[in-house]
Amino acid sequence: MRKLAIEVPKGLEGVEVDATKISLVDGERGQLSYRGHDVAHLIDWPFTRVALLVVTGEDPASGTRKHFETALAKAPISSSRSAMPPTGSPSRQNYRH
Repeated sequence: MRKLAIEVPKGLEGVEVDATKISLVDGERGQLSYRGHDVAHLIDWPFTRVALLVVTGEDPASGTRKHFETALAKAPISSSRSAMPPTGSPSRQNYRH
């Protein structure tokens, strides 16, 4: 069997995975934005407002947000919770290497 040698550069500098309208990372300026909004401003927004902005591309009206919050509150808890350790957070667990 013939093996192919592939050169893989270190790090991700210059690597473009795909184009997206959701986020923009400007590494030279140290800026990150979602849907044209700088994250420095989004950190003051409620989670549901940011989530709807990312998903829909629009800053939601408060009525839309309240409807979304109600739907989230009624939604069943994800099965990913069952993957959590029985106590504490995963970062506090003692993992063996």
